[in-house]
Amino acid sequence: MDILLVQVSNEQIVVKNKAEMPPLGLLYLYTNIKKHGYKSEVLDLNTCIGNIKSHLEMLIQIIKKNKPKIIGFSSFTLNYYSFKYFCNKIKKIFPQLIIFYGGCHASFTINQSMKETLADVVIKREGEETIIELLKYFINNEGQLNDIKGIAYRKGDEIIITKERPLIKELDEIPIPDRSILKPDKYKIFGTILTSRGCIGKCIFCSAEAMSGGKYRIRSSESVCEEIEMLNKEFGVKELSFIDNTFTVYRKRTEKICSLLKKLNIKWDCESRIDCINKDLLNKMVESGCQGIQYGIESGDDRVLKDIKKLLTVEQVFKVVKLTLDSGIKTVFCGFIVGHPTDTKESIMNTFTLAKKLVMAGAFVGVKISTPFPGTQLEKEIIKKKIKMKTNNWSHYNLNQPIYETPNISSRELHKLYTRQVEELTTLMQSKQFSLG
Repeated sequence: MDILLVQVSNEQIVVKNKAEMPPLGLLYLYTNIKKHGYKSEVLDLNTCIGNIKSHLEMLIQIIKKNKPKIIGFSSFTLNYYSFKYFCNKIKKIFPQLIIFYGGCHASFTINQSMKETLADVVIKREGEETIIELLKYFINNEGQLNDIKGIAYRKGDEIIITKERPLIKELDEIPIPDRSILKPDKYKIFGTILTSRGCIGKCIFCSAEAMSGGKYRIRSSESVCEEIEMLNKEFGVKELSFIDNTFTVYRKRTEKICSLLKKLNIKWDCESRIDCINKDLLNKMVESGCQGIQYGIESGDDRVLKDIKKLLTVEQVFKVVKLTLDSGIKTVFCGFIVGHPTDTKESIMNTFTLAKKLVMAGAFVGVKISTPFPGTQLEKEIIKKKIKMKTNNWSHYNLNQPIYETPNISSRELHKLYTRQVEELTTLMQSKQFSLG
């Protein structure tokens, strides 16, 4: 085997042999690697019952059996320390193995990731083109490492960061992910599709803009429809989730995709933005089988919405959510965040007031605590304004606890307010469901 691609588990202990959804990022890499003639496999540790030690033993046995020349790890911020554990243990046991590390967290923590782990190479941002050049270098002895854009590597005790790699312009040129190596019953939602990269939004708390260089790129409706038909024909998929940050940006493209979904009688859901939806589009989405939409609302206070660059108003939010509910879409989920840098107790209460209002209208809501993930404008703002961090432990970045001290409300008061209000919201949603049932 040339390269084993490993998705680090989201938890220290995996209690079920089912993951939420397939690791599409690694599948894109796997498919391109396969296209270029290299031998590869994907191991998703989220589907493996056990803890971090048993997962390490599993990895060791797979390495001994398949003898890969390279291991490529992908992790998120929350499970960075799991990656660190695997990486350092594996490198010490198999010092000849080359270790790659990629993903969103890796892209924006290069120095820390290289200093704390024994990874040989960090891949920044998109990896489809980069990983092929790396394979040519490490397996075929072609080219120079310093000429490969979008990576960091070691040269003695020095960390070398190469030039930025331009983003892939035409997403249609990237092969559709080969899911044949997966077991569909290992995933709660097997039918997931990514039809774009980046987001049109500039929200300060989201890393999508940083990962995509502030650009929003889409696949053609033809390419998306080809993938839908493949999932339907090869795997019998009748339920789909579009996992784009914003699926409905271009109305005509969305409508073309809806036509196929209607023809195949597929039920589906997506994420969108309040300012990317209208009544006519909603009607076509419902006709084509749309069952759910998730909106990122983030605040119930107009001033804070402006501060976090959400570019929405509370009036807009309620109007569009009500329109969505009235359209016949069964599940409308609205996500909120509290503890933004300019939040006050009053603005936070405004957020919970709007959340409760939307629940009473028929929506589901979720509220999380503002978290400065690597690469976000929020992280840069905290550094610039010298806002006090409560913790630098990545395993605490779970969106349920304050990570930094906001100027207007203490972290202790924020957490207390958050806990109490979330309990009230949960009770309200449960009573609403009971009354509807």
